Amino acid sequence: MRKKSAFVAGILEGMAFPGSIFTAVSYPKVSGTDVERLRGDVKNVGNDFRRVIQREHGKTTKQK
Repeated sequence: MRKKSAFVAGILEGMAFPGSIFTAVSYPKVSGTDVERLRGDVKNVGNDFRRVIQREHGKTTKQK
């Protein structure tokens, strides 16, 4: 019974899909300037690199 209802739901979604092509796409609202957001991205990448370097450095010193 569950498979049958899932099948029917799939058919109905498929029939409704062409109408969803024309719906408005919503994008998240951003805050700050482009430079501020780019600076934040670079800071996040730097923090990720720092964490990986610290983790890998700890592995190499333990192996010696």
